[in-house]
Order: sequence, then structure tokens, then C-alpha cells
Amino acid sequence: MNRGPGGGDSERPTWLAFDAFGRLVAHDMKGLRIWPAGSISAQPPPILELLLPPALGTWFTPMAKTPDGQTMVLVRSSAVFLWRSQAPDRLIPVIPLPHSGAEPAPAALSGSRRGTTTSADAPALRFHAVQIAPLGDRVYLIDQKGLLHAWAIESTSEAPQAQARELDWGVPLAEGASSLALRRDGAVLAVGDRSGTVTLLDTTRQTVLERIKPSSGEAESLLLALAFSPDGRDLAVGSQQGSISIWSIAQPKEARLRLRLPGHRGLVTSLVFDPQGRRLVSAAGIDPLVEVWDLDLLQRELMRLGLAG
Repeated sequence: MNRGPGGGDSERPTWLAFDAFGRLVAHDMKGLRIWPAGSISAQPPPILELLLPPALGTWFTPMAKTPDGQTMVLVRSSAVFLWRSQAPDRLIPVIPLPHSGAEPAPAALSGSRRGTTTSADAPALRFHAVQIAPLGDRVYLIDQKGLLHAWAIESTSEAPQAQARELDWGVPLAEGASSLALRRDGAVLAVGDRSGTVTLLDTTRQTVLERIKPSSGEAESLLLALAFSPDGRDLAVGSQQGSISIWSIAQPKEARLRLRLPGHRGLVTSLVFDPQGRRLVSAAGIDPLVEVWDLDLLQRELMRLGLAG
């Protein structure tokens, strides 16, 4: 999944993904648009548009999907929805249960920081990053304060809405989370923060596996882009300085730096591997270039020069 270029308040990123039937799904500040599977060279109009009221807010509009494309989760600032490819004409609001530290408001979600008392006047949590588990039964979000939320989703195909129960991690997590990536099997969640550290979490045991920290010679760097390779053995990390690091995490507790790429001018905002994990595509907010990295070729050249093991 990628997102298009974003600008100021009048221009928000467009998030794109293909569903289980090969249809193109786009989520932006206006709502959800779906195009038919097959060639789109003729630029046909969308076959379905689900417009959302501006009252829900467009502070951020991220989207994530399950690996099979059956279920997607959409965020509208403080509102969260599920979309299923089997029923493409409707969105399912996700409503947190009262004990989860959030309180629903009409057509949106509102609440307060975990561990505090909620009230009708509490400011709504606004989310800027989201991931969804392979079975669509768990959603991970980062709010505007940099706090990580894990919601267990309870829903049936016929229910008009889904309920969310917030999970408590077995260890405290530092504030300042800024980005998320979920391994394809859903077992490991990577959380990037504003200091340039990536925390690898075991989602089953809800414990910390490892923390990948910047080297002593690197400055603290906001992380907005993370991506697992399809086989889950590598993690790509984009920095505020525009560089890209690829870490080998076949053994998460023994993470090692595999490659460092020069990257872009400005903060790296998007990273995605190809289906074989041989190429990496990167984009940055102020850099008009989209770069494609041939990782196999880079690795061979570095080994030939004696610069890699």
C-alpha cells in the first residue's frame, strides 16, 4: 500500500490499496472510491464512492489492509471504520467499549488518554497511523500524543457496527510513537518513534522483543516510514534526514543492519517492498522523486567490494 503526495490543509494524501478481487481502493479527505479490477489505462470513473461528512475531520486519513485484501481499516482523524471487500457498499464504524478509555460520539470516536477518566467533554483522540491484523480482529493505532493503542475487534458480517476493546501491553511503552508496520503474519509489530528508535513488539505475548536504536554518531530522527519485507526477515526504516536503513530481523532479538541507502531530500514518508522482497520503493514529502532500489544488486555489489557479509 502506498499513499500519494500530500500538501497543506487543502491537499491531503490519498491512500491506495488493492482488495481481494483486484479492485483499486482509494481513501482521501472526501471518502472512499473503488475502481474495477483489470486495466485502468482508460481511467474509468470509480464504480462506487462512499462519501464521508467533513464533520468527521480530515486531519489524517490513513488506511491499512489485511494481507489477503479482504478487510481494510480507515481512519478519519478520530473516527475508525472497517471496509470489507465482500460488502463494498458500506462502511462499518468501530466503536470502543466504555472500559477501553474512549467514549463514542455520533458517527465518530472520542475519548481521552488511557488511564484517565472519560467524559462527554473530553477531546477526541485523533489517529495518524494504523495497522490491521491478518484476520481483521485487531487494529493498532497511534494517536496525536504519540500513544500506541491496540484494539481487539468484535464484529460479525451482519452487525451495523464493530466494537473495540483496548488491550494493555505487558510492559510500558514510551510516548512519542510516530509510525507502525505489522509483519505479514501479524506476530511482530514495529513501532517507530521521534527519537529514531524502532521497538519490535510480540503481539501475542504483548512484550518487547527488541529496540533498534540509532548509532552513537546519529542524531535523533523522527521516523514516519516502516515496512516489513514479504517474508518478514527484513525491516526498512526511513529517517527524518532522508536515509533508509534495512535491518535483518530474522531473529528479532539479534537485529543487525544490512544496508543503508542515501535516500531522499527530506523526511522519508513511504516505503514498500515488491512481492518478492527484492526491490524497495521509497518516497519523501518534499522530494518529487519516487526511488526504486534493487536490493539484490546492491547486496552483490557490496559483497564484491568487501563492504558486506
